[in-house]
Formats: sequence, structure tokens, C-alpha cells
Amino acid sequence: GGARKRRGRTSTKGSKRSQERDDDEDDNDEQEDELRRPKDDFSSSSNAAGEPRTTTATTSSASYVVSSSSTALAASVEPGAAEGVDDDDDNDDDADEKAEGEDTEEATVVSCLRPLLRMTRPSNFPGVIMFHILGVHRALSAGLASSSVNVSYTRSLLLETLRGPQMILVTLAVLLTSATSMVVNDYYDARSGVDARNLLTQALQKSSGQGGETTYSHLDKPLATGDVPMVVAKRFLSYLYSALMLCLTAVPGVASRLTVVLAAMLTFWYTQHLKPRTWLKNVSCAGLIALSPFTSGSAALHVVLQSAGGGNGIGIGSSIGPAMASLWRLVLTLFSGFMSREIIMDVCDYEGDREAGVRTVPVKYGKRFATRVSLAFACALAALAVGGPLLGLISAWGAA
Repeated sequence: GGARKRRGRTSTKGSKRSQERDDDEDDNDEQEDELRRPKDDFSSSSNAAGEPRTTTATTSSASYVVSSSSTALAASVEPGAAEGVDDDDDNDDDADEKAEGEDTEEATVVSCLRPLLRMTRPSNFPGVIMFHILGVHRALSAGLASSSVNVSYTRSLLLETLRGPQMILVTLAVLLTSATSMVVNDYYDARSGVDARNLLTQALQKSSGQGGETTYSHLDKPLATGDVPMVVAKRFLSYLYSALMLCLTAVPGVASRLTVVLAAMLTFWYTQHLKPRTWLKNVSCAGLIALSPFTSGSAALHVVLQSAGGGNGIGIGSSIGPAMASLWRLVLTLFSGFMSREIIMDVCDYEGDREAGVRTVPVKYGKRFATRVSLAFACALAALAVGGPLLGLISAWGAA
């Protein structure tokens, strides 16, 4: 009996322990069910959408994990990829804007100095300096020969005059006038598209094998090719005109100072206001170059007579006639030559000028008429160049 009581208590204790274990397992199962309830809800919603329902909780949980993982992966990859594409596009746009900003910031007169200097046509400077020296020579040789001032013209006097500070400023003013005329012409031609059309026409003719003479290359037109921004060229022009006006204050003589002012005004007005007018553009351009010896010669005569005791330029009055006659003959000779050259250049630019609506002589009257006019001015150049010396020889032969 005692044994049965002990076994009964033992069984009772075992049953209690098993019941406690069962209760603990039930609590664990309830907790797991609570944890799994969202998954079952998701599974039921998926089934409501038409997807097959899993048969066991384990299969349902596994399928939910896989499906939720794949959904999360898709959600994390696809938006990221889309954001990556958008970020790439944004980065490209930012890079373009940054490049444009850097180009705008880097495009300064200093950074574009080499193409800007090419725009001034340095190849013209030796000719301008030669005209400067020639004008000084003609003015002093003719003016001092009949001057009341006791000064004779010699080579040493010529060199001393050219090395003077005032004449150096005159040389600089003449060079700046030539440079500004070239740059302002390129500026307005590039803005109107004339140079771009001329370059395109030449390139097409060259590629098609038609040949023809190349008037200028892309290196001569950096504004048309985009090597120099328009705003930089405009700023460079303001610097050139400022330097020219500064030199003007030191140019000696009223006549030479007036010619510098006239030349500066012509360079500023030429392309925008004078170039569209037939004949006037050629006359103004040829006259601008031809006046260079007159400016230098009148300034040199003023300096020499003042230093020799002319006093405030009074000595210029006694020698103005012979000096001006010699200078104006030289001016007319140069004018005829450059007038012929200008018309020939218009013939070369015929296509671009016609498309841009610039009514040059060949555009308005035809190429044949323009070449005949150019030949006439060339003949006038030859007559004026040899006419003076020939008349001198005839006079000397008749006197003998």
C-alpha cells in the first residue's frame, strides 16, 4: 500500500510536470502564433489576390520569408537603380553646367591672349611701321627744305626723331588703330555670321575638290570657330581703345591728333554702320590705312620744328605747303592701292557677303564690274607711284 501511494504521488507529480511542460509548450505555441499571425495575414491577403495558399505554417512562413525577401530586394534594387540612373543624369547635367561655368570663368583676356593677338593681324604691323617711317621721311625732307628754321634734313635727324618719346607714342597709336580695326571687324562679322559662312564655303569647296584660293584659315577667325567668346573679345576691344585714347593725349600736333581721333571713330563705326553701305566701306577702310603716313609725318614735323625754335608749332606754318603736298601725294598713292585690294577681298568674300546681305561692290554690281574697278585703282596706283619721279626727271631734262 505504501508503495502504491508513493507511485501515485510520483505519477501525480509527473502528470503535473508534464502538464506544466504542456502549458509551457502551449504558451510558446501561442507566442509563435502571435509572431506568425502577420505572416498568415499576408499569406491570406496573397491568397485573396489569387496566389496559392500554403498547407503548413512552416511552408507559409518560409514562403513569406522568401517572398518578402524578394520583394524587399526588388524594392531595394529597383529604386536604387532608378535613383542611380537619375543620379547619373543629374551628375551629367551638373558636370555640363560645371564645365560651362568653368569655361565662362576661365575664358578671360589672359587665357585667350594668343588667339586675341592673332585677331589683331600682327602680320600687318611691319607694313604699318614702314608707312610710319615713310611718312616721317616725306614730311621732314619736304618741309625742312623750304622752312625758315635753320634745320637740315639728315639721316641722324630722322633716327633721332623716330626714337623720341612722343614719336614712339605716335607709333603705338598707329599700331593700336590698325589692331582695333581688325578686331572690331572680326567681332561684328562673327556676330552676324559672315565669317562662319565664309569658312564653311571654303571648307565645302576644298572638300568637293573645286579648289579656289583660300582667303583665310580658321586660325584667323577664332570668334567664328568659338576659340574666343564674344564677351572676351569685347573686353579686349575696350582695353585696346582705352590704350589708344591714352596715347592720343601725348600725340603732338593738332593735325596728327585729329587724324588719330578720326581713325578711331572709323574703326568703331566701320563694320556696324559703314560696311553695309556700298563703296563707303571700301573708301573708309582704304582711307584709314592711307592716313597713317600723314599722322606720323605731321607729328614729326611738329616735333622737329618745335625743338628747333618754331615755338608752339608756329614754324609749321612756313613749311606746311611742301610737306602737306608730299604727304597727300603719298596718301593718294596708298589709297589707290588699298582700294584695289579691298575690292578684290570683297570678290573673295562674295558668297558670305551675299548670304549675309552685305551689299558690297561685287554683290551689288557683279564680280566682273568689281574686278574692273579694282584694276582701275591699281592703274591709278602705278601712275601716282611713278608720276612724281617721272615729272621730276622731265623737269630736270628740260632745264638741262
